Amino acid sequence: MEAIDKALWRYRLRKTPFRIFWRLLIYQFLLGLAWFLFALIFPDIFLENKIVIFIWVTLGEMTVSTVLFFQWFYEYYRIADMELVHRRGVFLTHEETHSLQEVAKLQTNQSIFGRIFDYGNVIIFYRFNKTPLRIDSISDIQVAFEFLNAEIKDASEENVRRLAGGQ
Repeated sequence: MEAIDKALWRYRLRKTPFRIFWRLLIYQFLLGLAWFLFALIFPDIFLENKIVIFIWVTLGEMTVSTVLFFQWFYEYYRIADMELVHRRGVFLTHEETHSLQEVAKLQTNQSIFGRIFDYGNVIIFYRFNKTPLRIDSISDIQVAFEFLNAEIKDASEENVRRLAGGQ
């Protein structure tokens, strides 16, 4: 892998934008269904307050879209000091750290949509029967897989050197 590719991927592994698009479609459908059911159940209220209801539904859609975007934008994985750090959250951030020195195997899988839109899942299996770590919906899955493989190899070599008494 070239140095420039490694420099770009060292910064962040991000989930695919297709995931946020799919979630927005689901929320849009649910809000439209709620609009239809409200009009069906309460026709008098709906006819009298159509504009007010439309404004509230539109504000609801904008709020949901904004929240989903920021959830997607502020969730990422990065590799630093032989660790995979999963960071998420806008105001209250949460970080999970996973060591790359104990990785036994790395595996990827893709759905049909994943093959079309170039995203997939990475599963990291650890030694000593730890629960595998599943990273869902990563963009550019092949590049991410190659990069993670190279970082895991580097972390394993560093661990062997450290255990052998080297620097």
